[in-house]
Amino acid sequence: PKVSALYVFPLTNTRFLISYGQGIRAPSLRELSQNADLNLTPEKSASMEAGLRQPLMDGRVRFEATGFILRFKDLIDFGDDPMNPLVNMGRAKIKGAEASLKMDLTIKLHGSIGYTRLLTENNDTGEELPSRPHYRWTAEVRYHPIARLMINLNSEFVGESFNPFDSLIDLDGQPLPGKMASYKIVNAAAAYTVVKGDPVLGTLDFTVKLSNIFDEEYSVLLDFRNAGYTFLAGIRATH
Repeated sequence: PKVSALYVFPLTNTRFLISYGQGIRAPSLRELSQNADLNLTPEKSASMEAGLRQPLMDGRVRFEATGFILRFKDLIDFGDDPMNPLVNMGRAKIKGAEASLKMDLTIKLHGSIGYTRLLTENNDTGEELPSRPHYRWTAEVRYHPIARLMINLNSEFVGESFNPFDSLIDLDGQPLPGKMASYKIVNAAAAYTVVKGDPVLGTLDFTVKLSNIFDEEYSVLLDFRNAGYTFLAGIRATH
């Protein structure tokens, strides 16, 4: 079940939102296949969040801020058994806040910046939860020089996260660090609409993506290094 409420303050058009919900998630086939022991049970959660949305400068600038807390029972996460890397952790808690500022700089140019702060705890051990970055910054700029062309530049700076496997050995023979390192990546993309609203073809966009432009070495999950600089081009069809 989930319940939420929204209140709009008419004088400033400020929107206040609060919600509470409960959830249940069964282990996926992929998670089950990673373990020799298949006795993973569904994880249960309860979440609460409260926030506000405030338009400024006739809606050209929009500020949003939200605080949240999630409590888990039987959270499915990494343990310390190599044969059964995933376990039902017991009770855990995630709390934090996020904020964003979105701006319409001109009719053709739009930008946004966001920040997320996380605090996590395994209530059974008192340690942090693994692979949850302490903070994350994001920034994006979108430019439409002509109606059919969109150019996007975005970046992300991700802080350190806890590594519970510092007793294990890395591929280079060195012990794994107690913290997963912070990293920053920059991406770019462009899309050009070749055909729009055709009764047979629908809409066809030619797309180009440049990922990790500066070839940053980083890992989102422990010792699984992400790809370096990547170039992708293709056609996207929508109906």
